[in-house]
Amino acid sequence: MINVRDEQYQVDASFPPDKEESWPYGPELDGWSMAHQMLRGQIADIREALQAQAKRGPIEKDWQLESLKLLVEIQMESIHEHHTTEDEAVFPFLKQRCKYPKKRRNRPRTH
Repeated sequence: MINVRDEQYQVDASFPPDKEESWPYGPELDGWSMAHQMLRGQIADIREALQAQAKRGPIEKDWQLESLKLLVEIQMESIHEHHTTEDEAVFPFLKQRCKYPKKRRNRPRTH
């Protein structure tokens, strides 16, 4: 876990890590956190659907297979768009305000 108040991640003294108290809600209700929770929840739902189908046996109808394929395709597109937004908008802004820990900064993207 990263201590966001640790000044080693501070880029400029003009932007100290002291903004959390000004938020009207906790970090778990932040849009960033909620977006990640939503993606994880959707992946869990897909996993549950696939496990339920596996218990029922082979897929018998073309529409069943096409529905599962579409569900996964939509999820993959959502993850790709989410990562693209992070890479193109969120992370460049954050780099102006904070230094990324090396273990986070060098993670390869799979989108």
